[in-house]
Amino acid sequence: MIRGTYNVFRHREKPELYCAVRQDKPVPGFLEGACWAYSHTLQDMAAVPVEFRPVAAEDATRQLGFYVFHAFSRPERWRSAA
Repeated sequence: MIRGTYNVFRHREKPELYCAVRQDKPVPGFLEGACWAYSHTLQDMAAVPVEFRPVAAEDATRQLGFYVFHAFSRPERWRSAA
C-alpha cells in the first residue's frame, strides 16, 4: 500500500521511465523541462505498477524529493495497491 499522494511524470523519450513526487514536496526543476511530462496522480490504494516500491518511494522522496522507477506496462494496466 502506498502512503500519501504522488504526482507521476513520464519521460518523453524513454516512456518506461517514471518519476514520482509526493504532492507535499516541490517538483524538482529537472521535471519542468522538455524531457518530462505529467502523467497522472497516484493516491492511497490507487493503481500502481508492480515495479513501484512503496517503501523505496517513501525513502527516496524523504531524502531526495523524488522517486524514479521503470514500469514497462501502461498506467491503465497497473495493478491495485491493495
